[in-house]
Amino acid sequence: MKNKFALINDLYVERDNQGNLVSYIKCDHSPRVQQCELRFGMEPELRILLVVLFQKFQLKNRKGIKESTKTIMRGLINNQIK
Repeated sequence: MKNKFALINDLYVERDNQGNLVSYIKCDHSPRVQQCELRFGMEPELRILLVVLFQKFQLKNRKGIKESTKTIMRGLINNQIK
């Protein structure tokens, strides 16, 4: 029988000073490529929910990934407004 715990994901949450959920990361334990899914919103600036996928070894860079994604989205929106 396979290890039944192999299907459990790692979960990470980030909260602001008021306890509100800011971002949510779920990482799997795939035997091939371990992947993480980062979910966060850009409210009140933009009313969107973003989902970013990256390999688990990049977890230490999660803040940079989040900020880079925000920068890209701001650029896309600004280009649409012009």
